Amino acid sequence: MRKRVWLWVLLCFLSLSAAGCGAEKAPQGDRTLWVLTEKSPSDGMNYQAERIAGAFAQAHPGVSVRIEIIPTEPEERSNYLYQLRTSIMAGEGPDIYLLPTGSTLQTDTARISVRALSDSEIEPLFSDVNQAMENGIFQDVQPYYQSDASLRTEDLNKTVMDAGTVNGRRYVLPLRYNMPVIMVDPEALPFPLEDNLTVTELAARAISGENTMLAIGLQMRDDFSLFSRLFDYPNGEVLITREEIARYLSQYQQIRAMSALPLEELLDSWLKEIFASAPEDLAAMAKSTHTYGLRDFCDATVFTCFGTHWSTSRFPAFAGGIPDSLENAAINQFLGGNLVCLPLCPPDGSVVAEVAYYGAVGCSCEDPELAYAFLREFLTEDYQWDILRPRTDDTGDSVFQKAKEVQNRGLVENSWPVRSKNSVGYLWQTLQYQIYRFGSNSFRDGTEEVRNTFCKTVVLTDEDLPVLSRSIDEVRFPIYLSGERALSGVLARLNQEDGTPTDVDIDELAGEVRQNLWWHLAEG
Repeated sequence: MRKRVWLWVLLCFLSLSAAGCGAEKAPQGDRTLWVLTEKSPSDGMNYQAERIAGAFAQAHPGVSVRIEIIPTEPEERSNYLYQLRTSIMAGEGPDIYLLPTGSTLQTDTARISVRALSDSEIEPLFSDVNQAMENGIFQDVQPYYQSDASLRTEDLNKTVMDAGTVNGRRYVLPLRYNMPVIMVDPEALPFPLEDNLTVTELAARAISGENTMLAIGLQMRDDFSLFSRLFDYPNGEVLITREEIARYLSQYQQIRAMSALPLEELLDSWLKEIFASAPEDLAAMAKSTHTYGLRDFCDATVFTCFGTHWSTSRFPAFAGGIPDSLENAAINQFLGGNLVCLPLCPPDGSVVAEVAYYGAVGCSCEDPELAYAFLREFLTEDYQWDILRPRTDDTGDSVFQKAKEVQNRGLVENSWPVRSKNSVGYLWQTLQYQIYRFGSNSFRDGTEEVRNTFCKTVVLTDEDLPVLSRSIDEVRFPIYLSGERALSGVLARLNQEDGTPTDVDIDELAGEVRQNLWWHLAEG
């Protein structure tokens, strides 16, 4: 183990020895659990935390729960994180961490008739959750998890849950996850369908065949989720080679050059069709308040309102995540199509998933058993399957009352519950509700009839999403690199705004990316 790890362990041990962390329970009497979390959409994880905190305090007399949300304003956040990290090193951090992974924070705001989601880039508290586990930031909750018979842990996705373990110790409880998938129309695919589709092979076929629609649908990502295994954490090694990175950069540049302008033209044509019968001021307002992208045409609510979907528009494939596969399964069943959803794999062909949200007990918590009792509630059916997301009474509804609607479109954290067994039916009920709510705002003739028929005839179960039962080879926590060191920053140098390739040395950039990964490990 590297010296820096021992330094963290020593600091944590000294502070915990003084505080008695994990050695014995805190004395009976008034106690407060300090829960640290990020801002979320109004019906997302903040809502769940508030509901669980209220019920938990009632069930545990003398215990209160203090939920603290990390500031989002950049300067305030930077100062806050500096002070918080100093406190954590001194053994005075939160009792519970309840955090999303990655560096994109999604929040919402009411706009006219619905709630709109917006993304903002943030610096996460931990740049690498794996390193935080190695460095002694969290406590081992394996004894409580292992003996928690009422939680029925056998129904949780074991591979995803085990991503929170190191050497048999369970430091993190994954709560939600995602997996890159590719939804394919076999009849439109210009080559035989294979079981494990890799991003590099699909990109190569799109480039060699000059298949613009495949290039657009592939949507090569600007993060590391479609790379082969990056790190050997125990030995402190970067596993991805310079050649592998260079290949991805080269394909990204070519796919971007092929698809940028055609995608813009395609979106414009779709929007003209959608707003063709809308009042001019309403169309202008909708365009100005929402940035439309390809994912809008993978959405079941958009489909029922406007009849537009990628599979009806000459696309052979569409890359997304597991939540997208739920909506596509519904549309596919309604249209009587034969769409197939498969994992989208990195070059080595492995099936990779990423933890999207997690909970952990801080090393300074004096009552880890009590903290675990709070966290495990996020793994129960009610919260995993969106059953308790708020819904608005439609009585006397109007377009302005709908602005008060607190349920956003999509699944919580745009991710899938780790209690994946039996999840599809419940999450489809949530999607049905959103289709009804959003669809009633449409100005397109016949929307209500299509919407009602769609929701009443489509019935989804776990069998309709076989991708959920695929064996996962690796589960990751996304890593954070700042500024130009981020892969997105590197990829931005490859093309102009309109997709025109820039004159860059891709091999040199690949070396820079690999060096940044080494620095990430060293700074852990």
